[in-house]
Amino acid sequence: MITRFARAGSILALTIALAAPAFGYDILLNTDFSDGTEHWKDDPNATSCLNAQATSSGVMIPLSSSWSKLSQTFDTPDPTLELDVTYCLSDDCSFAPNAVFDPSVLKQLTGIDSAQSFSVPLKPGEWIAMIADPQAGTFHYVKLPAGSTNSKSVRALFTRLLEHEEKTFYLIFPPGAGSVTVSHASLEEASQDGN
Repeated sequence: MITRFARAGSILALTIALAAPAFGYDILLNTDFSDGTEHWKDDPNATSCLNAQATSSGVMIPLSSSWSKLSQTFDTPDPTLELDVTYCLSDDCSFAPNAVFDPSVLKQLTGIDSAQSFSVPLKPGEWIAMIADPQAGTFHYVKLPAGSTNSKSVRALFTRLLEHEEKTFYLIFPPGAGSVTVSHASLEEASQDGN
């Protein structure tokens, strides 16, 4: 497994680490959205739904002319967490070209003022999973790859998290049309050595 870091001040970007094994317990609640958006907040347009096979739950996030998000606040002192997310796109889904995650978007979505200048261009279809640490004024993110109408699962590691309790996990979607359906989003404690 390869994990690359790009560090600029308090900003830590991680690349996707596919097929990393899970080692811990679920830190988030309602990770399969079986209770709708219970424990999740921020996007009033997100709706509970069944996937195409009607066998499991999910949450559909309609894309619009502005950035969309879902979030959940959690408590853990763990410095390394593994993300596991499963999602698919609607037939009519399209993301705005040239979307850029920058300090203005960060502040709009999370209220965090970044003292660092940064610019994270997103390829069409990419979106972001992020852990924000309001107490420290830092955030850690991964760019999630474009999906399709078929379900896609991705795993990634968040490392070097500060070892105090409260943080917030975000799923962040750039402007666009159509929708993204997330059927699973979890964070688990990972092994300290990443193996």
